[in-house]
Amino acid sequence: MKRDGVVFRGTREGVLVLLDDKTDYQSLKAALFERLRESPSFFRGHGIILDTGSRSLEPGQLVELEEMMSSNFGVHLEKVVHGPCSGASANPPHRPQGSEKPADGQGDARQTLLIKRTLRSGQRVGYDGNVVILGDANPGSEIVATGDIVVVGALRGVAHAGATGDENAIVASLKLAPTQLRIAGRIARPPEGTGSAPRGPEVARISSDGIVVEAMSWIAGG
Repeated sequence: MKRDGVVFRGTREGVLVLLDDKTDYQSLKAALFERLRESPSFFRGHGIILDTGSRSLEPGQLVELEEMMSSNFGVHLEKVVHGPCSGASANPPHRPQGSEKPADGQGDARQTLLIKRTLRSGQRVGYDGNVVILGDANPGSEIVATGDIVVVGALRGVAHAGATGDENAIVASLKLAPTQLRIAGRIARPPEGTGSAPRGPEVARISSDGIVVEAMSWIAGG
C-alpha cells in the first residue's frame, strides 16, 4: 500500500517500509504516523525494516522515527537499508551473519544511529551501521549493529557488533557488563569480576586470542 511516498510490504523478515526518494522527510514522517495509526494493534510489538532507497537519512531523523514508532505504537526499528539496490524489491539486501568482511573503506562510510535514551528490558535496536546509546542498555535489551557499538552508560544487555562479519568492529561502554557480547561471528563470556568495583570505560575487540576487553584509554585518559 502506498500513501504520500510510503509503501508497506510484508516480507519473510517482517514489515518492510519503503520511503520515496523525492518526498521530503517531514511528509514521509507524517504519512508513516498516519499509516501506523490506522492499524495500531496490527503493528504493535513488531519490528519494521526501513528502506530509504537512495536517500540517506540523518542519524537524528532515524532516532526521531524510532522514538515516534516506539512511544506511540510499540513498534521498533529493526533495520535500515539504503543504496542504489534497495527499494526495487520487497526483500532488502542482506548478508547472512558471519559472511565476508565489508570491502576496504566501507567502514568509514557507515552511518551512525544515535539514541538518546536508556534501553529497557525487551527493547531491541538493529542498525546497518554504528550505534551510539546515550544512556544505559539494561538487562534484557539487545543491540545489533553491522559496525561499532558505543554505550555512554552501562551495557548490561546483549551486544552484537560487526553483525555481518566485520571483525574490526568494537563494543565500548563506560561500564561493560553485558549478558552476551558478540563481535562478528565470535562470542565472549561476560567479563570476570562483574559486580565488583567499577573498572571504568572499556572496549572489546577481536585479537589473535579472540575477544579481548581493554581499558578505554582514549576516554579514561590512561
